[in-house]
Amino acid sequence: MVGAKDLRPLMEKYGVTSILDRYHSGLEHTFLWVVETREPHKLEEFAIELGIARFNFLKFVPLRTFEEGVVPYIRELHGL
Repeated sequence: MVGAKDLRPLMEKYGVTSILDRYHSGLEHTFLWVVETREPHKLEEFAIELGIARFNFLKFVPLRTFEEGVVPYIRELHGL
């Protein structure tokens, strides 16, 4: 059971720095978690090892704007 489990070891292993909020819809098998992470590409592995990916729909959505996430890299790439 996720609620009774100490998630800190898994969070550290997969770079999750905090879980800000969680919502679980049992009827739809949907989990909505808001997390902060240093390694977003490892969230799928985190969900699999935690066991929530087995019977639930998971979708990972980065919450950053185009200006925050893309523009700085384009400027750096092109020396702007």
